[in-house]
Amino acid sequence: MVVSFHLALLLALALAIGFITLLVKLGTLRKVLGYDAFVDVIGTLAFAWMMSGTLGGLVVAIMAGTFLSIILLILKRAIGYERWFPRRGWVRFPGRLSTAFDAWARRQKDPEAFFAHHHRRT
Repeated sequence: MVVSFHLALLLALALAIGFITLLVKLGTLRKVLGYDAFVDVIGTLAFAWMMSGTLGGLVVAIMAGTFLSIILLILKRAIGYERWFPRRGWVRFPGRLSTAFDAWARRQKDPEAFFAHHHRRT
């Protein structure tokens, strides 16, 4: 079976998104993103093993590994990550969007305190 370029892109994207969905189900995403290089290598090798046999399958596997790497990098920079340190435990490193998300979550928990702070009567 000859795999067209568009079909290969679609299959590769589906593989990468499926792998990330599996990682989200296994544990917290931020802890997985703390070790994104390891996850990227294991995922790419798993894709190559699953799709080996034809040249089209290996092309899809390499493209899926590339998509996986790009998605993990974007998520790591956007929402941050956590790393394990033996003496300190899990340490969180915030991303660019995580501070905005945390502020939004605090407003949702106590909206009256947020509005009271911004709309004081003089």
